[in-house]
Amino acid sequence: MSLTRAVKFARRGVSRTVGGVVVLVVIILAGVAGYYATRPGGAGSTTSSPSQQGSSTTSTTSQGSGPSTLNVQVSQAFGTLDPATGNDYTQFLANINMYDNLLTQKPDGSVVSNLAYKWSVSPDGLTYTFSINSGVKFHNGDQLTASDVVFSMQRELAVQQGFAALWVPVLSSAGVSAVNATAVQFHLSKVYAPFLGSLSLFFVVDQSLVMQHLANTSSTNQMGDWGVGWLTTHDAGSGPYMLQNWQRDVTLTLTRFSGYWKGWASNPTPFQSVSYQVITSDATVLSLAKEGQLDWTGTFLAVPTYKSLQQQGWTWDTFPSANIFDLKMNTHAAPLNNIY
Repeated sequence: MSLTRAVKFARRGVSRTVGGVVVLVVIILAGVAGYYATRPGGAGSTTSSPSQQGSSTTSTTSQGSGPSTLNVQVSQAFGTLDPATGNDYTQFLANINMYDNLLTQKPDGSVVSNLAYKWSVSPDGLTYTFSINSGVKFHNGDQLTASDVVFSMQRELAVQQGFAALWVPVLSSAGVSAVNATAVQFHLSKVYAPFLGSLSLFFVVDQSLVMQHLANTSSTNQMGDWGVGWLTTHDAGSGPYMLQNWQRDVTLTLTRFSGYWKGWASNPTPFQSVSYQVITSDATVLSLAKEGQLDWTGTFLAVPTYKSLQQQGWTWDTFPSANIFDLKMNTHAAPLNNIY
């Protein structure tokens, strides 16, 4: 796992705190930065203080009169909200805010704690044991335990979409187990150096909630669709923001979760909601920006559009980000026709 740089334009006053057979190689460049751009003068990002080993900080009610909504332009629709099936940039925007990953990464690419506050690796490099923070609650109030972590990874392996290709070759459902209510163990079939880094793309869902919404179950398939149908449009996470409204191909609105397990003490005036607006027309972007109805744009606009935004007082906002690159190789041509 390594880093790339993402560049976005922000309205002034909004800044970051935070022919032949083809083999398709998906390279995941991970390193999650601040969740959203933020305003100076007291407005914080969606991130909050780090967890303590073995416990979580006390959540606090937002104080002050910070900005209400951050309006963000994205260039493509959110195909799904399910962290087990989504893998593009808009879906990741939803996942990283609605859900918590087991581990996360700093801007320099180093792996650090998140839901898991510590971990150990067996001498043979096959068994990973993670201690899970206590006091973590899902958006509906359910307590997050090791059972939810086990269920979420087994679900990833069963659904085999999204980022599952990172784990399917080295991990089976039987290799995932709960040691107790606050510890989980993954036993790999072979040594896999990127395993810890890959867990920044592994998000934990509420097992109890998902189990209530299974579809297509039968006597021979008790898990049915593993809740994919329901989670495509619903929220079962514990992240700092939760689903408020989703109009496919139009907008996705998230609202702040006041009971977020990391608390909000370090960020007393966060955005209360974030509205992702699917806008594919540069003219519309410029119009909304001029009217003050847009705060942050994406990286897929035309150069003249960016120049026009600069003339309106918008500024660059550059930071490490999670991205996916596709590298296509023609295996009928030398030297790639030789598998060695």
